[in-house]
Amino acid sequence: MNILKKLKSINLFSYRKIAGIISLFFIVISLFFISFRGINYGLDFTGGILLTVNVEDEINSDALRDLVQNIVNTTVSVQGSSESGEFLIRLPADLGDNISSVLLSELDSNLDSGVSLISSDFIGAQVGAELRDYGGIGFVVSLIVMGVYLIFRFHYKFAIGAILALFHDVIFILGVLSLFNISFGLTTLAGLLAVIGYSVNDTIVIYDYIREAFRKANPKMEINSFEIISSAVNHTLDRTIITSFLTLLVVVALLLFGGESLFSFSLVLFLGIGIGTFSSIFIASYLVILLNIKRDELVVSDEARRAIEAAP
Repeated sequence: MNILKKLKSINLFSYRKIAGIISLFFIVISLFFISFRGINYGLDFTGGILLTVNVEDEINSDALRDLVQNIVNTTVSVQGSSESGEFLIRLPADLGDNISSVLLSELDSNLDSGVSLISSDFIGAQVGAELRDYGGIGFVVSLIVMGVYLIFRFHYKFAIGAILALFHDVIFILGVLSLFNISFGLTTLAGLLAVIGYSVNDTIVIYDYIREAFRKANPKMEINSFEIISSAVNHTLDRTIITSFLTLLVVVALLLFGGESLFSFSLVLFLGIGIGTFSSIFIASYLVILLNIKRDELVVSDEARRAIEAAP
């Protein structure tokens, strides 16, 4: 708590320009890797072979994944089923039609007990592309819906600030995934959508305080937008940091113990919570100043208030 008090005594918002320069630097780096290295789309989006196998030997999904990768000499995904001994193995489509029999034979020879094939399915590249397109559409629609909500809840300048801050977060996360060539699948997309919700929630809390501070300001006195927004940011600082810290504890547990199937989801959440907290404090609030928000745009006139109160 003493640390939080010391932080609140520091005017963090006064470092907004330095934070903006740092953000711009990392965004440019992220865009560079995204443009020239691209995104490593996983089997969910590129298509592949799905095998459901039963392993009589006691083995976990991580050990089985390492064994399968040594056999096929490429990256694969292995996920445990709710049934004991059942695993879902995802293989790239370019391994050939006979990979199922070859893999089962090799697993039989490397494990003490038998391995049996329960089902084998093939997902074509077209199906994977459709999943990718629909996922992208869902992502864009979520941004639009949030933007419309912010316009009606606050003002269109707040909506612009929040949406640009969200793009800032997403570009940074995609840049990290591209830099380290981390597979981007449906669970990664789910993590991105969760980050959007978390980040915009942080931003809305700060925007609420900003709007109320503008409304309570004396209209007869000159209003200093910087001081009002800086005060609002510092007022919500303890709430923002405590919420982010406690959420990160859960995400770190998922990252360390969730296994391969939850790794990309957990990593995106971990990155998103950190960068989302940063952007809510510095980017979204700073953009409101750059957009020159004014008290008159946030205060309901006396005539409008009387009309609202008189409405049935």
